[in-house]
Amino acid sequence: AGAVRVEGRAWSGRALVTSVRFSADGGDTFTPCTLLDDPKDHPYDWVKWCVEWQATEGEHELVVRAADEVAAQPLSAVSNREGLCNNMCQRLKVVVSGDLSVRQYMGVPEITAPTWDGRL
Repeated sequence: AGAVRVEGRAWSGRALVTSVRFSADGGDTFTPCTLLDDPKDHPYDWVKWCVEWQATEGEHELVVRAADEVAAQPLSAVSNREGLCNNMCQRLKVVVSGDLSVRQYMGVPEITAPTWDGRL
């Protein structure tokens, strides 16, 4: 357990990304993320974000939710006849046990721990 920097990219395609929020409890509560890029510089480009997560031992469901100038990303799938528009928040179930450390693997942060079960 311990502090972990979580980072990623957000993209809208229709408007400026205005915020990104992180949850470690399946979406019950969210923490604002820091936007590392200014979306106004490139309105239709990916926006880097990060947040520090105080990981505790146990099971967690990680969720990241972005919003743009028009609306927030849906928490669940919006059904349509074509089966398209899968822009809902993706969820990652993880189990944390022991002390965490973060290292770089091909430029991507990788969380390592004595026991780490990253189930989807």
